[in-house]
Amino acid sequence: MKKFNLPILFSLVWVALSGGAYGGTQTDTLDVNVTSVAACAMVVTGINFPDYDGTTSVSANGQITVTCPMDLMYFITLDAGQNFNGQLRNVSAGAYLLTYRLGHSLTGNEWGDSGFASTYPQGSAVTNTGNGTPQLHLVDGYLSGGQAVPAGLLFTDTVAVTLHY
Repeated sequence: MKKFNLPILFSLVWVALSGGAYGGTQTDTLDVNVTSVAACAMVVTGINFPDYDGTTSVSANGQITVTCPMDLMYFITLDAGQNFNGQLRNVSAGAYLLTYRLGHSLTGNEWGDSGFASTYPQGSAVTNTGNGTPQLHLVDGYLSGGQAVPAGLLFTDTVAVTLHY
């Protein structure tokens, strides 16, 4: 029969029960920080008016979707466009112009950039506050009837949309 060495057996049991032979422990903390930034995103969908015969008014909508952090105030401005005649926006087909207007569906006001670049001071900016999710802003386009127009022409304009935050 083999004899057990009691001190060695006791040491092995103590090591097994104590989780190992560590000389000690120390605890500290790990700081984790992040700073939220004022960064917004914007997606713009243009306006495509229906066919226009010059007699009947037509309207169509575009949209501007803005995503800004929660509680961040922002402003959306629309400039005068490339065919501005000093008073109104126009779509152009060469020498031919058709006057149109842009408004904001919620306010009913003409949409411009008064107080910002003021290229189109007849209209004001649209103001909103971010909530962290995409917010839709409809752009109401209106082309009044009674404007003489030759048939078969494509009329265009480009309006700069600026997001201020």
